[in-house]
Amino acid sequence: MCQNILSPVDFDSQWNNLIVTYSKAANYLNSELYSSKERWAKAYTTKFFMAGISSTSQVEGENSVIKNTLHGLPSLCELVIVLDH
Repeated sequence: MCQNILSPVDFDSQWNNLIVTYSKAANYLNSELYSSKERWAKAYTTKFFMAGISSTSQVEGENSVIKNTLHGLPSLCELVIVLDH
């Protein structure tokens, strides 16, 4: 729900919604997940190389989109639009 949000402001807004929705888990969510968001949330990891990342599925998915999109030789602007979606 929050993992793939790109903006830190949007991430925090969605995080607050998550805490309200799952209030019984709020202590765990805040102490374990929110405190380590720089390691797993896209809003915080897209600008930095994360040597400790534990999954490549996001990158593999983006590479698949790039490969399928480039098949039609799109412009750079079209590629950026596809990747944003």
